[in-house]
This record gives sequence, C-alpha cells and structure tokens, in this order.
Amino acid sequence: QGQTRTKKLVQKHYYANGNLKSISVTRTTLPKYIDPLNFYKKTKINVTEYDSVLTRKTREYTRITKLGRDGKPCYEILYEEVNYDSAGNRVNYTKSHCDRRKAIFKEYKAGKLVFTRINKRRKRQ
Repeated sequence: QGQTRTKKLVQKHYYANGNLKSISVTRTTLPKYIDPLNFYKKTKINVTEYDSVLTRKTREYTRITKLGRDGKPCYEILYEEVNYDSAGNRVNYTKSHCDRRKAIFKEYKAGKLVFTRINKRRKRQ
C-alpha cells in the first residue's frame, strides 16, 4: 500500500522577443491504491524565472503542498524563495515551514550574507 504514482508536468513560458521567461516543473504524487482513510495528494512546484535581456535567473521558488488526511495541520508544508540581482548573485532568501512553525529570512550584498532572521512561532497551550 505504500506505492505511489507520480506525474510530472513541465511548462515553459517565453517573452515576446523569444527569450525564455520561466520554467515551471510540477510533480503530483498520489497513492497507487486509494485508501479512503489515508488518502493524500502531494504537489511540488519548482519555478525559475529569467531576465528578458540577459537570460539570467531573477527569481526561483519551490512550494510543497499536501492535501489529505495524513496528520498535517496545514495545506502548504514548505515555501522557499531566492531572488537574484542582475549579476546573478543572491539578494534575499526566504524559507518557511508550516509544520515546524519556523521561517528563515536572509539578505545578501554582493553575494555575501549580511543579515539573518529566524522567526519561530510557539504553540498555544
């Protein structure tokens, strides 16, 4: 019963001048044998956006969502985002975990880490 089936979908979007705008890869995982008590659907989306002139990365993000009765308290499990400047260096990084109640924010200057902030939310008793 632990077997899964995965579908992969790749979409490419282009600018009017013909350069690549973004690539999005979507992976959807479902259980192979559907059990109504443990049914879930997990979706992982990776999106990479590019500049219209130089075709360098400008933004990249990953989002993992899980739907179903698997004991998860929230729909979006993970969100991770990285922004780049025109030279290809990181500008900021964001990562948030819903289950762990934790978020990380990082800022960069000229590709070097300058500032880090970690937010933790506590559970109410």
